[in-house]
Amino acid sequence: MNKTLNYFCENYTSNTLAGTSVQSYFTPQGKLAAYAFYKPFLAGEFDYSFLFTNTVDSTYSDGSLTKCNDPCGEWKIFDCKVIICNDVNAALNGSYDKSKEFVLTFRGSPEKKVLPNETFYTDSAKLNVTENEYICIKTVFEGKNIPCHIENKILTYIDDGNGVKADKYVPLPSMIGVKRHVKKKIAFWGDSITQGIGCKEDSYAHYTAVCAEILGNEYSFWNLGIGFGRAADAATNGAWADKVKTCDTVIVCFGVNDLYKIGDYEKIKTSYDRIIGILKGKRVIFQTIPPFDYPDNLCEIYLKLNDYIRKELSKKVYAVFDETPYLSDSENPFAAKYGGHPDEIGCKLWGERLADFLRDKI
Repeated sequence: MNKTLNYFCENYTSNTLAGTSVQSYFTPQGKLAAYAFYKPFLAGEFDYSFLFTNTVDSTYSDGSLTKCNDPCGEWKIFDCKVIICNDVNAALNGSYDKSKEFVLTFRGSPEKKVLPNETFYTDSAKLNVTENEYICIKTVFEGKNIPCHIENKILTYIDDGNGVKADKYVPLPSMIGVKRHVKKKIAFWGDSITQGIGCKEDSYAHYTAVCAEILGNEYSFWNLGIGFGRAADAATNGAWADKVKTCDTVIVCFGVNDLYKIGDYEKIKTSYDRIIGILKGKRVIFQTIPPFDYPDNLCEIYLKLNDYIRKELSKKVYAVFDETPYLSDSENPFAAKYGGHPDEIGCKLWGERLADFLRDKI
């Protein structure tokens, strides 16, 4: 049990549809400044706090760099600010309205020494963000094995003293938290498709965002999708699962990476069953595995796993949503009509159909 995480999530709930949980880590050369731009799910004035975790949530690529539950390293935050802005370039070049800059602190200190596996968060800050504004988090940091989300789909930049440039190797909060009452806290738990890869950067057009916007801001949504994420990672009941378990309703979509990296029907099925056990007491909606232009050697197991989800797993969860009729090619069920990582058109269709399905189930 992560007491710090649970305490935070009892008081704050997610206020963005972007997914920036911990995918891997990196070691920079010297002290750097990072910029990360988030769009809020619900505009307005709220007490904000930003949650950080220092453990890898899911296995990156083939696991040679980092695996799920690997501890990140020791690093230090020297300064952390929020800039509320509608102009990214203004935030990067310093020409923004200084009245919309807010210093973030950690238990009253502007600095924070971070330890391996630590969970921590900023002190509360009252921020008023309009619909057309970004929450820009500027962090000055240094250290080794610093958590990051290499495939994040938000706007991120690094200033190494020789100018600002786009860069994905930046420390990011796992949650943009706000204090507000919601009917239900909903988690999307999955891989890169859930996280948003396939749609343009900063578009917030991925299927989970489309679905959330339709269901509305009476709910909060925590995007816990991560590129290369596997059911096998989720089934370890580690750092990633700890985050998911703070929510009331969990929408699960795993299988693509398990097929490619594991490829064993019984092992993947066992991971699914373990996930259901981990989420005992939660309202769980499982999704079938989406099409991904699978090679011939994976087609049979793909069909077999989806058949298991529809016929057997459906008896163990609250509901199962089958998105394959909307995403598959009518002549080839293994082919992804809108791409393995669905584009904006495919995500719009998926998100709309999922929202319709969930209306009376969340």
